Amino acid sequence: MIIRKANIADVPAIMQFIKEHWNEKHILARDREFFEWMYVDEEGGNFIVAVDDENKIYGIEGVIKYNSSTCPDISGTVWKTLKTDNPCLGLEIGEKMHEIFQPRGNMSLGLNKKAMKINLLLGCVKCIKINRRKVSWRLVRE
Repeated sequence: MIIRKANIADVPAIMQFIKEHWNEKHILARDREFFEWMYVDEEGGNFIVAVDDENKIYGIEGVIKYNSSTCPDISGTVWKTLKTDNPCLGLEIGEKMHEIFQPRGNMSLGLNKKAMKINLLLGCVKCIKINRRKVSWRLVRE
């Protein structure tokens, strides 16, 4: 398994992966123009992909960059892996994302409990959980 930064040629396969393994009606599975507006910049595709020797995708994580600095502020998005022989594939994708983008800050919103635990394993300094039903928040870890 190779974990790498996606390129423009990977966009159709990423869109198909989202359609088949996330949600077939998801806008990123249906609208290439929107996909490229969100995830393609002067440096290429802002997705991390885990692929086999035949370029079949087994996992993805999207990255929204808020600036083009050498250590950009980012949000990790659409983080999904298939079941493989490697139970740590999602963690390895997250590690590769941090290695490639070297973010100053990662402000990922909408994390489920499993993704929050993985972010903490990756060394996330602060995770804040906000209750949508209340106007309150609490620091999960500092």
